[in-house]
Amino acid sequence: MKILNIVRSKTPVSDTVTDDPILYSGRLHEKEIPNEFFLYVIKLGDKHCTGSSYGDAFNLDTGVLHGMPNDVLSRIIEGTAKIVISWPLESFVDDSIFLQMHKYFNAHNIFLSSVIYLNCCANGKVMYESFCNRHNIGTQRISIEYIPWYMYDRTSQSSPYVPGKRSRTFFALNRRMHEHRCLMLMILHKANLLDKFYISFPKHHVGTNETFFNKAAKMHLMQQYNISQEDIQHIDNKLPMILDITDWNPYPLPIVSNKLSFFYQNSFISIVAETFFYSNVIHLTEKTFKPIVNRHPFIVVSAPYTLKAIRSFGFKTFDTIIDESYDNILDHNKRFDTIINIIKDMSLWDKKKIANSTAQIKDIVDYNYDLLIHRPTDELNSFVEKYGTLK
Repeated sequence: MKILNIVRSKTPVSDTVTDDPILYSGRLHEKEIPNEFFLYVIKLGDKHCTGSSYGDAFNLDTGVLHGMPNDVLSRIIEGTAKIVISWPLESFVDDSIFLQMHKYFNAHNIFLSSVIYLNCCANGKVMYESFCNRHNIGTQRISIEYIPWYMYDRTSQSSPYVPGKRSRTFFALNRRMHEHRCLMLMILHKANLLDKFYISFPKHHVGTNETFFNKAAKMHLMQQYNISQEDIQHIDNKLPMILDITDWNPYPLPIVSNKLSFFYQNSFISIVAETFFYSNVIHLTEKTFKPIVNRHPFIVVSAPYTLKAIRSFGFKTFDTIIDESYDNILDHNKRFDTIINIIKDMSLWDKKKIANSTAQIKDIVDYNYDLLIHRPTDELNSFVEKYGTLK
């Protein structure tokens, strides 16, 4: 049995406002560094999510290592400690951040093999391997690790699933104005399908306070779908669409809210618009696990192979009632159009077909709920075995 020895960074860049789940997974050394191998955890949080510079986390002069104690630095250089860049709730794994990290640690004479990047990307290792291959990076590489913290919430409870009639077909929660969410909202509006939905959507973008109109009007795909600025203004006048919250700023949002129970129980299926769509980043957040813990079927508006990733954890999806081949479409525009067509088709289902389908999927939603509540923390256990020391 192993345990993590953890030294928490308290330098200016490290985010000490939001909790880091890894700090509760080992022995935290606050006053002095341990003699045994340890992890020096630098937490990145919501304040690092803005702009291309990631909140100056990898600024050469004032980045994550600025203010690191000399004795910690010495242990890292000698190989008896590693740095953990911990961004446990985010999945920034594009070339931009990898280039910045490589440049930053090379400039500070830190071996890349001494750095662990812990994030929320289910295919982060694949994304990093692709980056390294395309940039001719040798064997000296950062370690990419993934722990699905959102899946480990054991405080969640929900009402039993009762098959039968539903008031509306769809349920969709939206907070940040990512392009695919804005586009989907506009298409549903133009197709007169919003009355089939319980849907939330803000009027201002979280973080920048930019209005929906100003943000959506600049999105290049709007013209491709014949969405005019008049269309955008029309939906902007209807915002915000509020279901459970009026404050869109808390980070992260909880997986369970008693205010949402009504909507899950009175709708048929969730439309889960994850953070990323026009990329290959598989980012599974509370948006994915909310329908699971609330015993609800779902369609994911996300990167290709997201459903495959969900199934890899043991969960079941809903190919008995939905054509889930959209998950395998690599072309983002084609995948988006396919999902929209599925939604349009399901909007035509009558009450009897929906009621019959609820009975058909009851075993699946119950199975998924039980798995989420009781599934072992395999990924965390593997992380501890890999980087921990014997008790």
